[in-house]
Amino acid sequence: MRHPEPIVQGLLSAGLLPADETPWTEPHRWVVDAARVLVSQGMDVSTVVRLAGLGRELGHLESKALVQDVAQGIGPREAFSRESTRRRALTRFVAAVRHAGVSGTMRRLTALSDPFQAMVAEQLHVPSALYLAERGLVAAEESLRAAATDAEGQRRLGRFLMAIGRYAEAARWLETASTGLADAAVLAHLAVCRAFLGEGDAARRTIQTAVGVAPTRGVVLAFAGVVRAYFAGQADDVIAATTAVTEALDFLERSRTVPPADPLEHLETRLARGRIAAVLPADFGIHRQGLEDLRAVLRESPDLQHAETPPGIVDIFRLHAAYFLGTTLAADGQSAEAREALKEVVLIDPASAMAERAYRRLGELG
Repeated sequence: MRHPEPIVQGLLSAGLLPADETPWTEPHRWVVDAARVLVSQGMDVSTVVRLAGLGRELGHLESKALVQDVAQGIGPREAFSRESTRRRALTRFVAAVRHAGVSGTMRRLTALSDPFQAMVAEQLHVPSALYLAERGLVAAEESLRAAATDAEGQRRLGRFLMAIGRYAEAARWLETASTGLADAAVLAHLAVCRAFLGEGDAARRTIQTAVGVAPTRGVVLAFAGVVRAYFAGQADDVIAATTAVTEALDFLERSRTVPPADPLEHLETRLARGRIAAVLPADFGIHRQGLEDLRAVLRESPDLQHAETPPGIVDIFRLHAAYFLGTTLAADGQSAEAREALKEVVLIDPASAMAERAYRRLGELG
């Protein structure tokens, strides 16, 4: 004789299914089907059985109220009308209590307040004037502007301006380039610029178009994760925020399945993915992967050679990776590695605002 599956056995043992009545009636089939879905979504059998018991208790309370109405001489039609009203009110009441309980937990779990808001502010790094001059980026900008006479030149200038933190100007050039280039990466970079500028709706529309054009391109998927994470950080409604985090995680994980192509794009993909994943709590299971992405940027960036990348741009990626790695490790209590990463920020661009924040965090580590 075949043994029943664990969830069915649990429901039988708890008296939530009739042991001697087969086939099950339709209401009992609904119980089993719903229970199977919950188990398939990660709930353990004992929890699902306990929830079923609570649901049965609610049903008993509703039945008790109906019997009391009839016992008090209320006619069947009025009694059933009252029962219908109670059932709707009870459904709303349970949903409200459930939402209140989940909201607090999800706020903690997704860390949508302080870490995300801090990340939004700290993301907007602008290299110091000293860095731009010493690394030849002032001259590089002049050259790129002179060459921005077609869509490809406009794309390169927009990407350059984005890398040095001038997001509003970068967005204008990237938007112009997007009308003449069938390149989803242009749209992805434009979407991130718009997110950094607080243009949430425009950012979401742009990245949606980019994903539609190139649904398997690593940088597009990673940037889609960034845009959704930024929306989650700004959302007031916990359900909308939680949905956005779920979507962000899906995009980030999909970006991991794409083989590396262009080395600079791969580096940028890892940086985008790492800075979001690292700030999420360990509960999500990708915190460690985010840290590894940031470490990989630090390992791989010194050897990167890229024909169209002006000198100093790769080090800006490196500075971001070091900063987010250092601050995240500091929060995790890994002080030694955090110090080394934060020192790297200071070495790369000591006159920048991000270096000043790194100095401050180094002081806090002691």
